[in-house]
Amino acid sequence: MPRNHLAVVTMPPFDDGSGYDADLAAKAQRWLEQLDDIWLACRYNHAFPKILPRNGRLPRGVDASPVPGRTGFYQISQTCRDCRIVRTYTCQGDLFARNRSYSYDWPEGYKMPKGASAYITADDINAERTRRVLETLKTLPGWSELAADAELALA
Repeated sequence: MPRNHLAVVTMPPFDDGSGYDADLAAKAQRWLEQLDDIWLACRYNHAFPKILPRNGRLPRGVDASPVPGRTGFYQISQTCRDCRIVRTYTCQGDLFARNRSYSYDWPEGYKMPKGASAYITADDINAERTRRVLETLKTLPGWSELAADAELALA
C-alpha cells in the first residue's frame, strides 16, 4: 500500500466511565503537598545499594538470608540509602533474574491514596519536586537569578 494512504489515528484518553471525583482529586493534591521532602526526592529514584560482595561481605543496606524450609531459596532485602524504604525479593540461584518481583515496606504516609493515580502523575510529582528545590534555591546567595531563570523556562 502506498504511504500516502496511511493515516495516524490518535487514541482517546482512557475513561472508565467513573467521572471526576473532586474529593479524591483534593485528597491526592493534599497528599502530594504534605509528602515528606526526602520521600518526594526518592520517589521513582531510590538509591538502593547494588548487590556487590566485597571482602566476603554484602554492602551496607543489603541483607541476604535463606528462606526457612525452602532449600536453595534466598530472600534479598535492600534499604534505600536516602529514605530508608526497604525492598525485598526471593530468589533461587540467580540473584539477578529478570522476572523477580519486589515487595516494599512503605512507611505510613508514603503511599499515594487509593485511586489518586488518576489525578497525580509522575510529571506532577516531578513538578512538585522542582517547585520545592527552586523555593530553596531562591534563598541561597547567588542562586535567586538561576531559580528565576529555571521558573521562566518551566512556565
